[in-house]
Amino acid sequence: MSNEVWREQCAADSGCVLPRERFRSAVDRQPSGGISYDLGHGIASFTLDAHDRMCRHLGVTPPPPKVTARPLQIVEPCAEINKRCAGDLRFVFPNGPIDPSAEAELPDDAYLDEWGIVRRRPPGGLYYDIVASPLSEATSWPECKRKLQLPQDAASRVSGMRQQAQQHQQDGFAVGTMCFAGIFEMVFWLRGYLNAYIDFGRRPAIAEGLMDTLLEVNLEFWRAMLRETDGVLDVALLTEDLGTQRGLMISPRQLRSIVLPRIGALISEIKALSPSTKVLLHSCGAVAPVIPDLIDIGVDILNPIQPGAAGMDPVDLKRDFGDDLSFHGAVDIQHVLPYGTPEEVREHVRQQIQALGVGGGYVVAPAHCVQPDVPPENVFALLDAVQRFGGYPSSRQGGWV
Repeated sequence: MSNEVWREQCAADSGCVLPRERFRSAVDRQPSGGISYDLGHGIASFTLDAHDRMCRHLGVTPPPPKVTARPLQIVEPCAEINKRCAGDLRFVFPNGPIDPSAEAELPDDAYLDEWGIVRRRPPGGLYYDIVASPLSEATSWPECKRKLQLPQDAASRVSGMRQQAQQHQQDGFAVGTMCFAGIFEMVFWLRGYLNAYIDFGRRPAIAEGLMDTLLEVNLEFWRAMLRETDGVLDVALLTEDLGTQRGLMISPRQLRSIVLPRIGALISEIKALSPSTKVLLHSCGAVAPVIPDLIDIGVDILNPIQPGAAGMDPVDLKRDFGDDLSFHGAVDIQHVLPYGTPEEVREHVRQQIQALGVGGGYVVAPAHCVQPDVPPENVFALLDAVQRFGGYPSSRQGGWV
């Protein structure tokens, strides 16, 4: 069902559940109004080339979309894709740097961001890779601290977010926001991956000093964003890739002792300032060993439930953690969406709903943004499956309502 048809039905039905209510009831594990889904915005959006492919499929030629995350070429969908595809959640973002000199375009399709990171898109490439990390040559925390450049002007950069968030809410959608990459992930970006691994193993003062500084910057921006949006936000998105396909990025002991307490401090502040806001943590990979710890530090919703990652079987996750945690994602973006048939996509979505949806606690979404190799027909097969299997399964019934 397209959003256009959905809106017409809602107009005729005073009892229709709005997308925001559907999303909130899902993540509160008190489902109503059918299965919640997320597609087209934030962490479930389209990359630029995927968006172009969808537009060609729909026969529309909209203006160039706004890029909301340049490294991955994630875009704000055009009106036609929003009307046909977009789900229950909309995102608003703070503005870019006030000082134009904080960023710079460089030769060979490269650019310098406000952290001092240089990214380049290789010829024929889809995304921008990190080619220079600003702290890669530093050998101590004091040296890192001297060289580190941080985002500025938090209070000015959140201007306008309230109006955007209120408009989305008035239109019936749940509203989310995010600011920077996570305080753990950013250590790797600023130091380079080899240096960061050595830091965590042999030079913990550098990793801990960086994370403390990154925590303070994030706290500054989140305080500004939450003051500006003034209770409107339904979702605070934190992005922390803690895992790989096979295991955790660093040991569980290190995560528990030096990483998760800092993420927990940020979550505590967000919830203190906006108690109704749910914290959605994005972490790719095999994070099952630390899911109890994520629950303990206040994570409400876990994304992306990466299919195929070690230990991330959705049936097991729902059984072990479903009373305390909601799930977002789980639709395979590595194999099924790009290479499956539409019928295989429908069956896969059906299985994920059955595994994760009992009693609510599941928002159907791709396990990453829709990539250029995903056929539009498979996007619509995902949507068709949401409609076809749109009632949350009941543990009493053992199937779909």
